[in-house]
Amino acid sequence: MTWTYRTKWVLFIVLSFPIFVSAATVNWIGDVSSGWNDPNNWAGNTLFANGDDVVIDPANYTNAPVIGSNSTNSPGDITV
Repeated sequence: MTWTYRTKWVLFIVLSFPIFVSAATVNWIGDVSSGWNDPNNWAGNTLFANGDDVVIDPANYTNAPVIGSNSTNSPGDITV
């Protein structure tokens, strides 16, 4: 396989720019418990991923979250 100047240049340009992935916004509902790491306490029954934005709205949850030192993921932003 022969790499032309143009192929190398295009490859350089593509790999030089970071790929941006937007964070998801996940809502705390606390239906089951106060367990931060329990997926059933999150809307959609899915634990947020690293970098996702978390919304904790006191008007919309059953149990307040308790964030322990054993949290498995790190949110991007937390809005209360």
